[in-house]
Amino acid sequence: MRHGLYLFVITSTLYRLSSSFGSAYLAPSTAKFTKFASTKLGMSTASSAPPVPPVLPSGWSTVPASPFVVSSLPTRKSPNPVYSLRSTPSVIFSTDVPLQPIRNPKLASFDKKSLESVLMTLEEGQMDGEEGTILAEYLSGSTAMPNTKPSAHCYCGHQFGSFSGQLGDGATMYLTNVNGLELQLKGAGLTPYSRTADGRKVLRSSLREHVGSKYMDCLGVPTTTSPTLVVGENRIQRDKYYTGNISMERVAVVSRVARTFFRFGSFEICKPTDAKTGRAGPSAGDEATGQALFDFVAENYFEEVASSKPSRAEKGKAILKEVCKTTAYTCAMWQAVGFTHGVLNTDNMSILGITIDYGPYGFQEYFDWDHVPNGSDGTGRYDYKSQPEFCKWNVMKLAESFGFCGVLDVEAGKAVVEEEYDLAFKEAYEGKFRKKLGVFGNEEGDEDFIKLVLDTMAETRADFTETFVSLETYAESEGSSEALGATLDSLVGNCADVDAISSICKRKMKMCKPNMPPQQIIQLWEICQSDPERLAQHFGAPKEAIIAEIGGEMEKLGQYAALTKRMEEVQKMGDEELQEENRVKWRKTLSAYKERMGAGGGGGGERAKVMRENNPRFCLKNWILQDSIEKADKGDWSGIQDLMRAAESIYGDVEEEGGGGGGGGDTYKILLTKQREAPKGANDLYNT
Repeated sequence: MRHGLYLFVITSTLYRLSSSFGSAYLAPSTAKFTKFASTKLGMSTASSAPPVPPVLPSGWSTVPASPFVVSSLPTRKSPNPVYSLRSTPSVIFSTDVPLQPIRNPKLASFDKKSLESVLMTLEEGQMDGEEGTILAEYLSGSTAMPNTKPSAHCYCGHQFGSFSGQLGDGATMYLTNVNGLELQLKGAGLTPYSRTADGRKVLRSSLREHVGSKYMDCLGVPTTTSPTLVVGENRIQRDKYYTGNISMERVAVVSRVARTFFRFGSFEICKPTDAKTGRAGPSAGDEATGQALFDFVAENYFEEVASSKPSRAEKGKAILKEVCKTTAYTCAMWQAVGFTHGVLNTDNMSILGITIDYGPYGFQEYFDWDHVPNGSDGTGRYDYKSQPEFCKWNVMKLAESFGFCGVLDVEAGKAVVEEEYDLAFKEAYEGKFRKKLGVFGNEEGDEDFIKLVLDTMAETRADFTETFVSLETYAESEGSSEALGATLDSLVGNCADVDAISSICKRKMKMCKPNMPPQQIIQLWEICQSDPERLAQHFGAPKEAIIAEIGGEMEKLGQYAALTKRMEEVQKMGDEELQEENRVKWRKTLSAYKERMGAGGGGGGERAKVMRENNPRFCLKNWILQDSIEKADKGDWSGIQDLMRAAESIYGDVEEEGGGGGGGGDTYKILLTKQREAPKGANDLYNT
């Protein structure tokens, strides 16, 4: 957030008032919740009595258990007021975060599979009934769920390459552990780590996390899941694009589930003062706290790989090796489905190697190696092509953190990463793309072949998802001459036209526009090269930070000039000329594709089967999400529910209308949506 302190004071005051008067907005009453908890869930609601073992009625799978992850590690009770700005040394969790109700919470959507894994079975027809109402209260943080005391995790992070010191769960609360899974609320209000923010999330970002994690789960990508999306009537101030244009957006709370939410940044709390930023972790030098966290993680999440190791150092090596494998695998799956995370900071990287923290993510539309969905990433640090590199960079930072915790020598940890990560990524990446392309065997030139296909997609601005679907018929025919013409027509039809390319260039130019006049940037960069100490003294900041900042502006300047040139080139061409150029490029690539199919053996039917199992029919594109966000803002949840159903039917042939996972016509239409059908303005969208 960049609202400034005055807005923080206002919003903080409003939230304190809503906490005081929130009961006036709650429906049903506290008495009704107490009755529901004791009769429906079989829970004791008396605060002085221990939980009573439940006798569950039909439809309810389990009940919350005590949050062992919190009670097993160093904690401190949350301060009062909770939003006080302070460091929390020697702490893993801040407990007893107070509830902060939202007004008239409504259950807008749920993921049946995820919800069943932690709480209960629910059907769509029950959303507006008693079960849905109770869930909305519990999973918005408006009413206390029995046996739970909300807690927030203390962690640090390297953000865009620089160490930021203490961060923590600024808008997230741990509720409980159930069936070996952790249940969290995101957007439920202030925590001790909210800093100058308000602890809330809006409908726009919450819907994106809820639907995005469902889609990724259905794609088979390791991820958190989201049982529920709850929307309130409150509206809060947000500056969506950080331009000073404040709007009022509807609040929402999303619940999410994972085996653990520990992240690389969890171990950075012991980091000493950083030379570049001058910041340190809150537990710098406190190896005991870091080792307590490490021992807990090793015992509970890495028992198979670490239990037989005789020392912490050996356990640390084994865990790093496993983290390399899981992180590299997940990153390879991101590349294979066209997913760009957007904010690959160490505080957004899971210790289990799963996808966490769905913020300004995006999926490839018209393919671009430099795809950046995050409008705040002006230099393109976390673009699509760079994800493998920065995932490895982050694992290196985890290895360093193990050293700061007194677990493992830093250089020994880094050696493990160098030895393991690249090989793990290459194996997962090439293996998945062979399946997407329907080629068999492991040929020496596969890395170059895969790059050729993707380079052609980038040069022709072909739709990522639809291109692989278009190749299926050609692969099934074994590259026959009869199928060549139709395949070329389909591939060229997937490519962006002149107007679309121009819009994409303009959007990217807006995102990477330098913050200073070009001549001033160039002059400052010259001083960075000749006399950086002079700039450090002038700006009162470490010279490394100044060089990084001005270097970023130079990168923006180069990108802006390149985009301007590309837009001018394309605008001189007509669509017919562009299509013919694209046709020539794809014909050449299909020739190489046919040759690779022949080298690996296998039959056409087998190829097509493998491709249909690995190439989704439908992509969760920005403009499709935006449509459901606009509907939901008006109280219409149908767009969300259509997307959730469509996610369950993304592989294989699309069923006739009335199929598509049982969602009827709208779900069926979503599954058939093509990028060329995008509404005007779709290529202008980006996220923050």
